[in-house]
Amino acid sequence: GGEGGLSDEALAGLYKRVAKVKSNVAEVPLLVMDSMVPRQRLKFSADDPEMVSLIMDDGIKVFGMLAVDPVRKEVTPYGSTVEIQDEVVEGGRLTCVFVALKRFKLLGDPWKPDEGQHVMSKIEFVDDAGGEEADEGADAAERMARIVGEADREADRALSEELEGLVHQWKELVVSKGREREPNQIQNILQDIGDMPPADQPMDRALWVAALINPLPALGVSLEIRPAVLCSPTASNALQIVHGGLTTSIAHLDGSKPMW
Repeated sequence: GGEGGLSDEALAGLYKRVAKVKSNVAEVPLLVMDSMVPRQRLKFSADDPEMVSLIMDDGIKVFGMLAVDPVRKEVTPYGSTVEIQDEVVEGGRLTCVFVALKRFKLLGDPWKPDEGQHVMSKIEFVDDAGGEEADEGADAAERMARIVGEADREADRALSEELEGLVHQWKELVVSKGREREPNQIQNILQDIGDMPPADQPMDRALWVAALINPLPALGVSLEIRPAVLCSPTASNALQIVHGGLTTSIAHLDGSKPMW
């Protein structure tokens, strides 16, 4: 028997969940700049001495990138961790590449440490839960939620599969209508973001679509959906946002319903 009448099995399940929660939490420096979703790459340069010193002197390699929500005009509670690569300083000017890695959610209020000039925050990686597998420690309510979730998952899967045809149509239109802002832009974006994730990974697939239609540098043919996708509480919500983003962009590109 375990402590306080909990079975060993239940205890093991509980410990596993506590360990899982701990490994999903980190502390990172924060920057508020642009919305970036996982897989996006941004060539960045700055001659602002504070920025240069932050990256070069403080040796920051990974930070949390947040954006300002265009509608609410406030900083988003979700963002992406970003790795800094290929940093070079010449004549006081820093150039580097930002590579967005994982979606996160802010935990509590950010703070400024006594040392260093950057704001720190506790974050939780929200897509690492891996909670799909049966958890021995799950209680009846959780199991019930899973059964209900099963029906939602079917609907998500159908919407997720529908994105494939839409993405294909969107890419063809951008290229055929000459909307690329630099040569081979779509090809280059796809090189950065890789292949579309499978339909049974709906959140990841939604983030990928957002990276495609709101690319860096900008294309200017779609509504900005990255903050909304990053802040989506569920995969269903994220899928609906990218589905809407794709269909309005396609209607804009083929001329059936121009946005501006």
